[in-house]
Amino acid sequence: MTKHKLLPYKANNYPYNFNAGIVVQCDSIELTYHITGDTSKIITSKISDNPQRIIGLWERTCFEFFIRKNDPKEYMEFNFSPSLDWNCFEFRNNIDQLTQWSFEGNFKINFDKSSNQIEMKVIIPKSVLFEEFKDLNNLKYSLTAVLKSNDGKDEDLSYWAITHKDERPNFHHPDSFLEYN
Repeated sequence: MTKHKLLPYKANNYPYNFNAGIVVQCDSIELTYHITGDTSKIITSKISDNPQRIIGLWERTCFEFFIRKNDPKEYMEFNFSPSLDWNCFEFRNNIDQLTQWSFEGNFKINFDKSSNQIEMKVIIPKSVLFEEFKDLNNLKYSLTAVLKSNDGKDEDLSYWAITHKDERPNFHHPDSFLEYN
C-alpha cells in the first residue's frame, strides 16, 4: 500500500491526523482513508439503507479519488460519502463540464466512525474505469477529501489533499496527481 498524509488547504489546529492509502491490484483499486484523533466534530451522514448515485456529495463530508493516464484533461473523479452514497464523473478535455460516468459494476464501500477514528475503505473494480484506464499501469492519481465539521457554533468545510497546487482548493489541478509505481 502506498500511504500519504492528507493536508488541509488552510492550516488550522485540527485535532486529528488524516492518512490515505492506495493499492492497485490486477483487477481493482483499493483505497483507505483513515482519520485518528478527536473526530467527534466531523459531521458524517447516516449510513443509507439504499446507497445511490448523488451529485453534490462534496458539499458535506466526502472522500474523493481522481485517476488519469497521461492526458491531464482526461480523467475520472470518484466521490464516496459516509452514507455509502457515491458518484463517478468523467472529464474529457473540459474541466467545467460535469458528466456522470455510466458503467457496469459496483463499488465495495465500508465506513466506520467512533469518537477517535474514522475509516473509509473502497474497492473500485477495474470494470468501472474508462476502457483506456483498464490497463492499471502508469496511472496518475490523487486522494482527497472534504470534511464538514461543527465546533458548536459554526459549520465549516475543510479541503484535504496530498498536495495543494492552486491558490484555492482545487482537487482538479493537473499538478496534484502523483504517479503510481
